[in-house]
Parts: sequence; C-alpha cells; structure tokens
Amino acid sequence: MKKIIILLTVFLSANIIYAQTYTDMFDSVFSVVSRTQATTGILYERVVPFANLINYNSTINPVDTSNFTHFIQSYSELYRAAFDTSARLPWNLEDFELQVENNALSGVVDIGILHYNFNFTKNN
Repeated sequence: MKKIIILLTVFLSANIIYAQTYTDMFDSVFSVVSRTQATTGILYERVVPFANLINYNSTINPVDTSNFTHFIQSYSELYRAAFDTSARLPWNLEDFELQVENNALSGVVDIGILHYNFNFTKNN
C-alpha cells in the first residue's frame, strides 16, 4: 500500500510539473475516463471550484445572488471546465472582461445571469 501511495504521488507530481494548468493536469490524469456521462459538456471538477457554483443551484441551496468578482470567477470556472468552449460559452474570459470594462466606461451597468447546466460529482 505504501508503494502505491508513493507511486501515485510521484505520478501526480510529474503531471503537475509538466502540465500547464490544473485543467491540463486533470485531463492527463483522467484521460482514460470516459466523458460520455458529462452530457452538458462542462465537468465542474476540471477546475478548482473557488466560486463554489454548487451553492448557487436552487435545488441544493437557495443562494441566488452574487457580486462582480464572484461572477467573473464563476464565468472563468465554467469556461475552463468546458470541453469545447466555442460551443458552450460565447466569450473567452479576456473578451468578457473587456466588454464589461467598456460598458462601465460608457456608463452602462451590467446585469448578468449565468444559466448553464454542468456536471459535477455529488458528495453523498
């Protein structure tokens, strides 16, 4: 058992060193796992969930209001968790932030709703 833990640690460390991002590391470690059950095309475990979007699912917890920083973080996580971003989310993060900045300079107040379905592992 001790050898397995050591080998797993070495394997994960090597992947972390050579992977560019957490998502790249996740994909390389779980490359043999089928994505067919991630029917939405967005697997939330592919990113570190700082925004904790699970709390914003009204069937689990009735939280429904965010702030600007959390909204940007949430969009970033959804964008990076998507297998095919061009088909799932309309803007890359840089274009999205630029649009918000341009609107603010023009005196426009942005109101945003993130209405996306995504797959995640439910903790029992």
